[in-house]
Amino acid sequence: MANQNPVQEERPFDPVKYILLAAISSILFLLPYARLYFYDQMLAYLNITPIEFGTVLVFYGITSTIGTFFSGIPADKYSAKWLMVISVFATALGGVLLLTQPGYHMFLAIYILWVLSITFTFNAAFFKAMRYTGNPKQQGKLFGSANGLSFMGGGLLAMLGVAVFAWFSEEGTHNGFVAVIQFFVIVHLVVGVCVILFWKKDKPLADEEKWQLKDSIVALKHPVTWYIGFTIYFVYAMRRCLDVTTPYMSQVLGIDESAAAFLGTLREMVFPLLGGVVAGILIDKSEHKIRICQVFIALSGLAFVGMYFVPIYGNFWHIVFFVALGAALTLQSGAYVTAYSLLDVAGVSKKITGCVVGVSISIYYLPDITINYLTNYMMGTFGYERGSQYVFLIAAAHAVVAIFLYGLFNRYIRRVQAEQKSRAGV
Repeated sequence: MANQNPVQEERPFDPVKYILLAAISSILFLLPYARLYFYDQMLAYLNITPIEFGTVLVFYGITSTIGTFFSGIPADKYSAKWLMVISVFATALGGVLLLTQPGYHMFLAIYILWVLSITFTFNAAFFKAMRYTGNPKQQGKLFGSANGLSFMGGGLLAMLGVAVFAWFSEEGTHNGFVAVIQFFVIVHLVVGVCVILFWKKDKPLADEEKWQLKDSIVALKHPVTWYIGFTIYFVYAMRRCLDVTTPYMSQVLGIDESAAAFLGTLREMVFPLLGGVVAGILIDKSEHKIRICQVFIALSGLAFVGMYFVPIYGNFWHIVFFVALGAALTLQSGAYVTAYSLLDVAGVSKKITGCVVGVSISIYYLPDITINYLTNYMMGTFGYERGSQYVFLIAAAHAVVAIFLYGLFNRYIRRVQAEQKSRAGV
């Protein structure tokens, strides 16, 4: 491990780059995930069937995993600034093509373009750039707050998109959906231009920092790649289990659908920011960084258990349920992307950061397939009430596994730190 320990340099915080990264992560998923808000309108606009749309999303999920797995190569080899520019403009191009009202095969090609722009050129490059936006003592706050801001920014822009749709739908649903896509494309173009104008030129890599093919093998062998990948898989799986809460609130608890949607939006915009910031501050201040993550995950798991036992009748219990839901998401978010704040203390060098992140992200994206199938199976087999409640218990079980994996990761970090002290003669 001696040759993989990074130099603990004092990297000055770059607020402009931080803001630009938060802005990019807020906008980049608007177009591919417009289906979450405009599913019916998109089907009608493109004149495709749900089965055809489902096939497109299957391709999107599979190619996302592949694209993310290899995203570390460009992240370690090329300038983060221009990778961000390519990601933003390529995603906007997909929106422009969508405005042509394409057929099924062109629509599939657009989603493949979005896969490449979001996974291959963005994912690993984003995490690597965020790591070097500040110094090793700021990693928790950087990753925790950036994750929360991306959810909040994306949520606000999505709400603006809904407002745009409502405004232009007075002239017809078709016009409303077109206006939304135009709005999202314009936002991408504005952010892309800002990146070009305000992102400082990336520092040239020293010869020893330049990526070589053998470095991808080093990253695959690096224990941190797999510790973070599988740990965050179980943490992210808990988040995907929360997808059942909106239909659970409306179909089982009897909360008005509009109110349930509002609470769902609040859940996505506020709680991740709160959890990420609080966890990030605690991680930066504590010598026991992984213990913070473990405590957050344990409390989140207990909140899921509480959601299982909350009675379904009565306004008071509905409030209790939402408080438990907020606690589960807030605490889970605290141990989510903040795991990547441990790259410095885990001894991951700059040279392989992109590859380590790319491979690990490809692992933790898998719940988009596994948990989505499992939750739908549970609700289809046992109904909304029992099926959703079983999903809450499944989430709690994932918390137990995540705590165990974090424990193994903690033992590894202690061993790395002991080796560092030994070499330093401390």
